[in-house]
Amino acid sequence: MPLLHWSPRSPYVRKVMVALHEKGLAGQVETVRTHADPLIPHPGLMALNPLSKIPTLELEDGSVLFDSHVICRWADRAGPACSPKIWLPSGTRLWAPAC
Repeated sequence: MPLLHWSPRSPYVRKVMVALHEKGLAGQVETVRTHADPLIPHPGLMALNPLSKIPTLELEDGSVLFDSHVICRWADRAGPACSPKIWLPSGTRLWAPAC
């Protein structure tokens, strides 16, 4: 089961948690509360993520993802194929000219 290092104070973790819930993966990812202080690196987290930041996701195959954007992209691909996509395909216009 993937393991997510998280903290309730992080807006980036909240972004990841919303993505996991929307993709139906929240129950399939274990969470561990990890204190990440920018001035005092967490030794266990530092071994996984050289930035020592959360969120950090350890996958079952031993690979590690960090940065909320990357973890959300993973959730978009790992979730059920029938669930709506969180991220639009690259090249999709996000706005249209006013006139």
